[in-house]
Parts: sequence; structure tokens; C-alpha cells
Amino acid sequence: MVIGSCSYLEGAFDNVLDSTFVCGALMKNLESMEFRHLTWFIKYTIIPLVKNCPSGLWPTWIDMLLKPVFHYCDYTLYSSWCHLLYKNTVQVPDNFGDISISKEEADELGMDLIFKLTREVSNLLAAMALPKLNGGIAHEHTSTMHKATSEDLESVFSTSLVG
Repeated sequence: MVIGSCSYLEGAFDNVLDSTFVCGALMKNLESMEFRHLTWFIKYTIIPLVKNCPSGLWPTWIDMLLKPVFHYCDYTLYSSWCHLLYKNTVQVPDNFGDISISKEEADELGMDLIFKLTREVSNLLAAMALPKLNGGIAHEHTSTMHKATSEDLESVFSTSLVG
């Protein structure tokens, strides 16, 4: 949460935060995170970093952060949703701690965790698609239809987080 809050400070990416150190520390234990921790991690750290990262630092920051996050979320959410949809069982990598809860309560908690993580990943995708981070795409979309050249595409990609 501290790193996410730092991202709102003017000049934080240039003067306060070191991409190699911060990204390395954040990604170190990513694949051992439970769903609730991953949900908080995306909500309070990754989304603020995506929203506030200067476009010149996208290759340094966003690439190092989003690839591992999406890879892990893809694997865990796919597995969890498949178990829920096709086997009617809940499988989440969380330890509920209290062994006295019933299977129905554990399944309800698991489904809640799957929904929350899916919602946070959707919020991350929505943050990436913000118009302020994708100025080149909005401009190209509103202009008259013409055949795009490689220079046009390169221009759009350089001014667009989605690109």
C-alpha cells in the first residue's frame, strides 16, 4: 500500500522509486500469494502504479509488473473458474485457517474470493484502458478511416499503454 501511495507523488517514479528494486520486491512472492492477498496487491499497488506511471517509463515499470501478474492471474483464475464451472467445486489457493467451518461455508468463501479477484483484474484492465493513458488510440479512432502505415501504428503504440 505504501508503494501504491508513493506512486501518486509528483516525481516518485524518477526520484523516490527504483524500478529494479521495487519490481523485484513486488514480484518475489507473487506466485505464492493467496487470492485475497493478490486482490489487495492489485487494488492497492499495481493499479496505482499503472495509473500514475509516466509514459516514458512504461517499458521499465509496466512491462516488469504486468507480465508476471497477468501470467499468474491467468493460470490461477482459469483453474479456479474451470473447477467451479465444470466440476462444481471451488478451488482457490487460500488457507481459511478455521478448520471448524463446513464445506458449504468454505465453498462460499472460495467463490467470494474468485469473484473479488476477477473483479480486481477487470479493474486493472479498466485502468490500463483509461483515455488519459491511451491518447493515441482515441485520436486514431476518431479520425477518418485511412489505411494505417507502420509509422502510424508506431506513433499510436508509443502514446498508448494498451499499445
